[in-house]
Parts: sequence; structure tokens; C-alpha cells
Amino acid sequence: MATIPLNDHYRIASDELCWRLERRRTRRDKGTGELGSAWEPLSFHGTIGQAATEFLQRGLRLSNATGIAELRADLESLVTALSLAFPDCFEPELLERINAHGKALREAAA
Repeated sequence: MATIPLNDHYRIASDELCWRLERRRTRRDKGTGELGSAWEPLSFHGTIGQAATEFLQRGLRLSNATGIAELRADLESLVTALSLAFPDCFEPELLERINAHGKALREAAA
């Protein structure tokens, strides 16, 4: 199954049924007491584009931005992570959604 890292904390993974947006969690092993990490699914999607869009939307919703300029910088950071994970592979639907988010932020900042 496919696993596509987006950054240190998020990845997109697949199985035979769907695409998942997953987040790395730190957990303590009950037997040894040692810290380790595990991936937990956050959302389930029919297409990889939907999972990537959820990554963008989640990143913006969880942003600590206090203004449009900071939110725009966060969006650019998220888009950069996606472009590094999917070089030359963006689905047209995903690019349209990314451009719509950017346009809305630019208009709000103006």
C-alpha cells in the first residue's frame, strides 16, 4: 500500500479501500515504558486529492494565525509540503482547490 510523507507529523496512506490522512502520535510502551511513535488515522477519503485537500484544510483550521497575512503564510507552507510530496503529480481538482484557497486569502488581505 502507498505511504506518502507530507512532513514530520502527517502522511497520506492507502489500503485497498481508501486513502487516509494520518498523524504521528508519541506513545509510551506499556511494557517497557519507552517512548515510541505510531500513526493514527484522522480522516478517510475516496481519492488522494481529497486526502491532500483535508491536509490543507486541517492545517488552516488548526493554524495559530492572528491575521490574514499569517494565515496566508501558513497556507503557503502547507502547499509547499504538498508540492514536495507530490512533485508534478497534483490532480487538477486539487490544484483548483489550492488556488481557490489562495485567491480567497489574497482577496481578504486586500
